[in-house]
Amino acid sequence: MNLALQVPGEEDRICEPGLPSTFSKFRLCWRYVNNTTYDWLDMDLTNLKFTQERIDRIKQAYVDGRYPGLDVKDTARANGQLNGSYQTSNYPNAKYDYEDDNEDGLIDELEMVSTDPRTMQANYDYYFWTTFDHQKQSGTGQLEGSSHASTKNSFTGEYNTWAYEDLC
Repeated sequence: MNLALQVPGEEDRICEPGLPSTFSKFRLCWRYVNNTTYDWLDMDLTNLKFTQERIDRIKQAYVDGRYPGLDVKDTARANGQLNGSYQTSNYPNAKYDYEDDNEDGLIDELEMVSTDPRTMQANYDYYFWTTFDHQKQSGTGQLEGSSHASTKNSFTGEYNTWAYEDLC
């Protein structure tokens, strides 16, 4: 899923229904806020509902050492347009990671992993909310959201993407 950031002149909130997926349905919402101090972009994945079959697969993957997660990244990060500043989720035991993949001093990826998904339930409304601060007055950024399975590095304790899974 890709969302091209187009900078409007006023606050807008746009929600799009999710496409058929492993989730029974979800919504992608984004809102651009521009005020006199600074501006930012919220990108939210909401109404993430898993089928029972999917929950069973998530729990088996956990037994096999894989953890479900979501991330949102600025794929046009060479422009220095966006800086990830906030994320939250109601996934059980969520662990958050803020990454500066190109080492330019800006957070270009917000990532969340459920470190213990055994309490996840079918047909429950899960969400992943993110905020990116807008760094420049002109130009474009592009956000991409993805779901993934991660493994835990036993030496560093960090969770690393093992495989991407279809979100839509």
